[in-house]
Amino acid sequence: MINLLYLNKTNQSRPCLKNPTGLALMAALALLMMVQGPAESAPRASMVTIRREVKGFPITVRYARVESGSPGAAKLSINRALRQDALSAMAHMVQIFSSSEAKSNPDRSSFYGERRAEVAFLKGNLISVKNVGFVSAPMMAHPVTSFSAATYDLYTGERVALGRLFKEGWEKRIEEAVNAMAKERISKDQLALNEGQDLPKGDDYSYSFYLDLKSKSLVIFWERYRFTPGVYGDVEFKIPLKDLQDIAREPAIRIR
Repeated sequence: MINLLYLNKTNQSRPCLKNPTGLALMAALALLMMVQGPAESAPRASMVTIRREVKGFPITVRYARVESGSPGAAKLSINRALRQDALSAMAHMVQIFSSSEAKSNPDRSSFYGERRAEVAFLKGNLISVKNVGFVSAPMMAHPVTSFSAATYDLYTGERVALGRLFKEGWEKRIEEAVNAMAKERISKDQLALNEGQDLPKGDDYSYSFYLDLKSKSLVIFWERYRFTPGVYGDVEFKIPLKDLQDIAREPAIRIR
């Protein structure tokens, strides 16, 4: 702290500026902080858990929440979207259990509903969240699974499509990469398409993807039943981001 008072030889106090330049600089920095606010911290997310019980059967839904690295309005928009999606998943499972007729003395440990969330990518201005659901209820022939994912811009709050992440021509590049992997699996009897279904086009994947930081990949997914019989579940295709660097638009997905 700079003292603006000094004592003269007669012990009388009077104001003075020992370092006018330093004071001016401090005042300018203080004003800048007042106008801009504190620097935004590194992006960080947490998990929130919602629990319900229907007819004695537990339902658990987890969803991600952005804690930092995103301006107020953008963070609020993303968190609202993530929470609303979680509430919709909870409502769907509640409906399933509410309409289920319990068997006499059912083994309750085998019946439950859950949706797990994972932040697969959190870097720069991007966050990718994937959700995996599972429901096993009385009178169901077999458990039901679900899969979803969404990517958001932490700075604007908008949900991001592939056309935002990659430059013009991304549809062909991603279509070729996915089709090559799909054809290989089909040739090995590891995958089959629905009857009359052709291999999807690149623009079918605009929102059917997530970014994976661990593997540094773009993950394209086929939701169960969308292109393949249900026995194959949700199908994923990982494309290394290093193979897409020439069309990468966002700095966060540029791999050095």
